[in-house]
Amino acid sequence: QQDARGKDLDDWKFEVTEDAGNLGVPRITTYGTNLPSKSKEQEGDSQDDIISWLNQAQDLYEWPMSRKDVKKKVFGEIGGQKNDGKQQIDLTIALNMKWLKESTLKSGGYYMLELADVLPF
Repeated sequence: QQDARGKDLDDWKFEVTEDAGNLGVPRITTYGTNLPSKSKEQEGDSQDDIISWLNQAQDLYEWPMSRKDVKKKVFGEIGGQKNDGKQQIDLTIALNMKWLKESTLKSGGYYMLELADVLPF
């Protein structure tokens, strides 16, 4: 295949999955070499940085906090991360590593977040 400029494009490789009620949904397994990479866009900050920011936030802020406040205060103000997408990735990392957990309190229909009982720092 060629793009509008006449350059060759590599095809995507995919496999058919059994998802969605056996409808045969294609799942991309390999991207063509001329396609833009999103790997850099999806990288969060280092785990050491996230732990450091959470450690600082422990005494600076009143917990539990909404997800929006965690992104704004912990990753934005302390971490200096202004990109909302990266703040979300950092939040996801903190939740997956169990450094943050959902509290029993809700804000705006969502459970607020609090620091884990046993912090790794």
